[in-house]
Amino acid sequence: MINDDLALTAKANIHFTRQVTVGERVIAKAKVTQVERARTVVEVNSFVGQELVFKGIFTMYRSHLERGNSKNETRH
Repeated sequence: MINDDLALTAKANIHFTRQVTVGERVIAKAKVTQVERARTVVEVNSFVGQELVFKGIFTMYRSHLERGNSKNETRH
């Protein structure tokens, strides 16, 4: 999701909607929702079948600025 030498979690807002048991197949889908200067926001949703079992929004710090890689990029 982030092509950089260094990416650190600056903030995470997570919610587990139910416990997953051994043998269940979990599919995680991640989407970059915002790119601003040295931070990227990634939304992650994890499913067992069609059931949402985890959701999280992660604000990630990047060591290098990305330019022109996102339509959501804000320039100052």
